[in-house]
Amino acid sequence: TVQLREIIAEKRGIKPDQVLVTNGGDELITLLSETYLEPGDEVIVPSPTFSEYEFGANLLGASIIHVPLGENFRYEVDTLLAAVTARTKMIYICSPNNPTGTYMTKTDLHRLVKSLPSHVLVIFDGAYSHFVTADDYCDGLALVQEGYPVVVLQTFSKIYGLAGIRVGYGIADAGILERIRQVKEPFNVNMLAQVGAAAAIQDDQHLVATRTNNSKVKEEL
Repeated sequence: TVQLREIIAEKRGIKPDQVLVTNGGDELITLLSETYLEPGDEVIVPSPTFSEYEFGANLLGASIIHVPLGENFRYEVDTLLAAVTARTKMIYICSPNNPTGTYMTKTDLHRLVKSLPSHVLVIFDGAYSHFVTADDYCDGLALVQEGYPVVVLQTFSKIYGLAGIRVGYGIADAGILERIRQVKEPFNVNMLAQVGAAAAIQDDQHLVATRTNNSKVKEEL
């Protein structure tokens, strides 16, 4: 996956060692669990959200702490922070959230990350980030570049329309990803999928067309 990592890194303005390519975003969630979780650890999961976060925690016997979303299914930072304990290892933020479509604002995301204890890893799932039009949205990359313990999850399954080839990737500090590579299988993404993903991430015209069509259909709906 070296070439694909380099292409993604150049596109996102980061270094190749800050990129980890996985067999869909789901594999990254599992790898994070295998790397960082032990029985008795706690994982904060907003509710409702993507079910795969719970699956990854259950694999390693960690306790799942559900934190209900607030009014109109919006994130409430103070409620999330109140759920943190000495046993908290991870907190998942899906923004825009699946299935509610609500997102965490840039101000709230920065406040959350900067208020958490250093032992808590934030997994920011931005699978639907390419569809966001709001001005106060943050895709998490700035926090990675500032050195915070944040892993940004991205996928080729949504706006790129390549769900069947199973390619996702994580962006984080090189040290975090190096630990994850210790549990990752060496040949986790097949070559055909890598070629498809490399072509897709460089196809800006497709992204513009998809966003335009999405906005048009959303208005009609």
